[in-house]
Amino acid sequence: MTALMPTVLLFEPHFVLRRTVAAAARQLGIAEVHEAATLHAADKLARLQRYDLVIIALDGAAVADIDAFAKRCNASRVIGLQAPGSSVHCAAVSDTLHKPLKVKSLLGYLKARHVAVMSDSAEAGPG
Repeated sequence: MTALMPTVLLFEPHFVLRRTVAAAARQLGIAEVHEAATLHAADKLARLQRYDLVIIALDGAAVADIDAFAKRCNASRVIGLQAPGSSVHCAAVSDTLHKPLKVKSLLGYLKARHVAVMSDSAEAGPG
């Protein structure tokens, strides 16, 4: 029996970070990652399905737009990726990781949160 992987929406404008995290998470069986390079693309994906986890680059768009998206995306958990020296705050973001971050660090975070995310999803029931 194959264990369910959490679905993750990753909004990160930087191609290399986004693609590396998504590919590694899939390959390691940590999460099924859907990628978005823009907030508009992330919003379109979020309207198509419910995600267990949304990771948002807080430097990827205007703060008000990011905060509005984080509130309406209907994810179990929303994590912000904070740029160096930035103090952006979004009320709908439950946790923040700081850039520059190593891909291994983000994957470790995802793996550590895997059980919690799946537990949150099970409690929420069908979307």
